[in-house]
Amino acid sequence: MRKAAIAIYAASWGASTAYLAYAGAEWALAVAILAIFGLILSPVALLLTRNRSAIAGDVRKPRGEILVLLGYIAFYAFVIFGPVYGWLKDALPDGQTEEGALFLFKLLVHVALPSALIYAMRGSLASLWQARVGRGRVLLCLLLFSAALMALNAVVSPSLARLAEVRPDLGAQIGWIALSWIWMSLVAGLCEEYLFRGLLQTRLAAWSGSAMLAIALASLLFGLVHAPGLYLRGDAETFGHSPDVLQVVSYSIAVLSPVGLFFGVLWHRTRSLLLVVVVHGAMDALPFAAPLAKLFSAAS
Repeated sequence: MRKAAIAIYAASWGASTAYLAYAGAEWALAVAILAIFGLILSPVALLLTRNRSAIAGDVRKPRGEILVLLGYIAFYAFVIFGPVYGWLKDALPDGQTEEGALFLFKLLVHVALPSALIYAMRGSLASLWQARVGRGRVLLCLLLFSAALMALNAVVSPSLARLAEVRPDLGAQIGWIALSWIWMSLVAGLCEEYLFRGLLQTRLAAWSGSAMLAIALASLLFGLVHAPGLYLRGDAETFGHSPDVLQVVSYSIAVLSPVGLFFGVLWHRTRSLLLVVVVHGAMDALPFAAPLAKLFSAAS
């Protein structure tokens, strides 16, 4: 299964990156993202969690639960985060009300509804809350990977410069970065990691008997579900958007799925939902600090 997992992922990522190059799109970004998340951070995660044996979790009906989840994720990608999410954004007034309502909507579709489906099949979610490494190891991974991802964003993105335009004083900038980290841990980290790592990857591993295949497939699906939203709701300023649907799909696989590889490895080796949620929040904290500061500054 290990060779099959590597072959499936490599073929999917390679074909997608090749199409991006053919279309004159972000193929170099895809290579950089794979290098950082797939070839650097993932091995470091394996090193920090070495000597940790795999656990199977408590998936009672692997085949049935994975089929139900895959059906839900298809509905989620093409309906919920296609037209429905766009309609909801258009219907809500801009500002804090919109941000809060969209967060509640994301909790509903990422956490509540899929959990209800698992419970309806008499499944269990108990293993989601049973970390398999000690608190010291979790804290080490949390601090190291959070610092690395924030430093990466500070170097390669204009996030800090944009935040300085909104709040010039250093103390306020640090405060907004901290608030953004907390907010993005809930909005992006909790929602996405709960669904794609906690529910989907765990059931793929139980169904296939291969943790590596589960990581590869969950990562590809994690990338692919972004494609309908990028295609339907994106614009010229949105990374990954294009009128060419194949380019959008290729971007979703080549650029976004390597991020899923890293979080998939981290989840498999630690089974700490808190860890992957908070590290995911750290990845998004700097890019969203300025928009968050601007949102609340405008309200006041």
